[in-house]
Amino acid sequence: MPKEADYEIANALFKDGLSAMIINGPWSFATYLRNNIPIGIARIPKIDETGLWPAPLVSPMGYSLNKNLTGQKRRVAVKLLKYLTSEEVQLRFIKLSGTIPSRKTAFKDSLVQNNELIRSALDQLMVGKPMPVVTEMRWIFDAMRPAYQGIFTGQVKPEQAVEQMQKLAEKLIRENRE
Repeated sequence: MPKEADYEIANALFKDGLSAMIINGPWSFATYLRNNIPIGIARIPKIDETGLWPAPLVSPMGYSLNKNLTGQKRRVAVKLLKYLTSEEVQLRFIKLSGTIPSRKTAFKDSLVQNNELIRSALDQLMVGKPMPVVTEMRWIFDAMRPAYQGIFTGQVKPEQAVEQMQKLAEKLIRENRE
């Protein structure tokens, strides 16, 4: 593992056939398939000691409107969002992108049920935890990077990495709120 290992390097190693596996999300499937990389998906392994499944953060694609939007602009924006999130459009999006639909009613459609990749990704999604939609997540992710890189390269033990991540996350949140 390169000392500078991060998501981009891990992804490049996988795409170049130099890594047998990667933990990644549905956003990456289309790229792998376009590059003729034969992929399959497995749920993150259950923890033997606890019998619990890891619950990764999941972040479905969504839309938001500015709360100050009013009148005709608001009505048009809401109409557009209702269209984009309709089951019909969600199913068309599945065909184009191969990603999990955001509308639960679409989960039972044959486009989902007959697609092993989407079905497997949905299986993982169901045990995940929704990622909070807050700015602090950026700083938390930034705090994780140096510690997990240290684990990959053998410079940091996992127990130390957890402490480092927590301290750096708290520091970044504190500094960025000032």
